[in-house]
Amino acid sequence: MIKHSQYFTETLLAESLIKLIQAENVERILDLGIGNGSLSLAAKRRWSNSVIDAVDIDQDICRQYETSEYQDVNVKYGDVLSLEGTKHLVEGGYDLGLCNPPFFKIKKNDNYNEFFIQANLTGLSTLKNLSADVVFIAQNIKFLRPGGFLMAIIPDGLLTRHDYLPFRETLVNNVQITHVIQFPDKAFLRTEARTHVLFITKTKPNMNLVPISLMNEDGTIVDTIRVSRNKLLGRMDYSYLKWQASMIDRTVKEKSNFFVPDFKISRGSLSYKDLRKANTIYLHSNSFSDHDDIVVDETAEENTDTGKCVARTGDFVMCRVGKRCVGKVAYIKHGSITLSDCVYKIEIAKPYIEIMRSILFSSSFNDWVQHSSHGVCSKVISKCDLENYLTSMLKDSF
Repeated sequence: MIKHSQYFTETLLAESLIKLIQAENVERILDLGIGNGSLSLAAKRRWSNSVIDAVDIDQDICRQYETSEYQDVNVKYGDVLSLEGTKHLVEGGYDLGLCNPPFFKIKKNDNYNEFFIQANLTGLSTLKNLSADVVFIAQNIKFLRPGGFLMAIIPDGLLTRHDYLPFRETLVNNVQITHVIQFPDKAFLRTEARTHVLFITKTKPNMNLVPISLMNEDGTIVDTIRVSRNKLLGRMDYSYLKWQASMIDRTVKEKSNFFVPDFKISRGSLSYKDLRKANTIYLHSNSFSDHDDIVVDETAEENTDTGKCVARTGDFVMCRVGKRCVGKVAYIKHGSITLSDCVYKIEIAKPYIEIMRSILFSSSFNDWVQHSSHGVCSKVISKCDLENYLTSMLKDSF
């Protein structure tokens, strides 16, 4: 990473991706945030007569394209997140957009909403958390001609996190997603972030089955599954969808046809830092070991503060976030303990505790954790995903 949250595309990866673009005649190419230029230069090698317009916020990068070597690459200094940064570009004037946007959160403003309206992606304005990559994608779609193509490298969160559901819904309902590819971990130097590439055609959706693929380190696609377009709303990542497809053969019935016991998932409310300062015993992600059961010291004073999340006898606890401990589960055999915000508490009525134990301490659960956790360095299990999984498993048990 140099600055401006830049993670440049490797040349070998760029060549492999450009070959996958299903476009024959490409005259004008747009590259917002051109960086080291690997995507644009690979595209230039494929479509030699094309002209490339690009924008970058890094002035040093812009200067390197002023040499004759890049005579067909027109790079201008500008901020893609501003109105002024792209005013020289022609709306609807590009055959192909290439984009490896920066990944960082931004504050909402009216300019972004205007971009979303111009791109016919108004649903993006409902996002509670907005990030720069979302705006970059909208800007690309705005500048593409009808029927134009976009290839965008995006972070894992856009495809997996529940709070980015409006992003997935908006794309699925307004443009044609033609392919989603999951890169291998550490595909970009200096970051362990899992990333994906999204191929989009600027047209109304007309494909029901969308290919979802896994790519290896040398840029070769090693596996592809085809997923119904409406299933991409929940998640779009290959790891999860592959796991989900492997479970389809199981018998699934409607919940209304039979009894499913109620359960409740709560998240700890205090940070590790705050708990270390407090005079109480607590459970944090680093507290989990290979032991299934936890017995709390009976001499410790029980913390009954209703402002804190406390696990008690008969509850299950699960590490919800971590690099290697995510998904670890324990059972509170005796006592009570305050939970950090890195831990979930799972409550279920006493008659169903053993059924829940058989689910949470199974190899199937470990497999689900492996394919459902997402994030950059630390992996996360979302509450929504966990609720859906446990509901499904309890259905099978009854």
